[in-house]
Amino acid sequence: MRAPLVFWFYRHAEIPSHRGDLPATSDGLEHAVAVGAGLAASCPPGARVEFLHAPTIRTVQTAEALRAGLHSALGGDAGVRLGTVRVEPAIRNPDLYVAGHRVEMVSAREAVAAQLPPDALTPAELERHHFFARFLTSPDRVGLWVADDDPPGERAEDVARRLFAWARSLCDTTPPYPRAFVCVTHSGPMRALLRAFVLGHDPGEPEYVEAVELAFDRDGAATWRFRDAVVALPA
Repeated sequence: MRAPLVFWFYRHAEIPSHRGDLPATSDGLEHAVAVGAGLAASCPPGARVEFLHAPTIRTVQTAEALRAGLHSALGGDAGVRLGTVRVEPAIRNPDLYVAGHRVEMVSAREAVAAQLPPDALTPAELERHHFFARFLTSPDRVGLWVADDDPPGERAEDVARRLFAWARSLCDTTPPYPRAFVCVTHSGPMRALLRAFVLGHDPGEPEYVEAVELAFDRDGAATWRFRDAVVALPA
């Protein structure tokens, strides 16, 4: 039988706005350090803890802050080993495409246009785009994407399956020690996971540095946890 395996999918720390790939605020990173310290009580004895992040500035900063908080709380406890902070593309934002180029989900047309080559769409042309014309003016942009059956790229169910398939693939290896993965991502993938596997609906934006937990037991059965919700899946 394999040793226990747990994932914590965190939303990144607070940022000043979503108008591009902006760094987290100082208050947001302090909050992430405190959350990381609280993880000490959840780490199984002898566990290896990995710190993974999506390829954005705010997620790497949050992962570093979570690691710093956990390291401080452990106080050099040799029973828990901490890995380095590293990028994991599997937990990235949805793959959305404009004029043949992948773009991040940002809140301003200029921030979308800045991700495109000079000869691609202009900000004015993005205002007429079949998806981004709605996305950029929606009061809940991520919610619009979650509910859209035909966005210009991955749907919410595609992203949820991507993250779960990646996590489940780590059951292919069976080291003798427990493993925990601190995975810092964005609200879009988290809302997709919650709708697909936990709540059956989109709950709206999670809090900054709030987590969805996925745990595999020794027999391969999976358990999801979010706030008061607990959902068990058979092996």
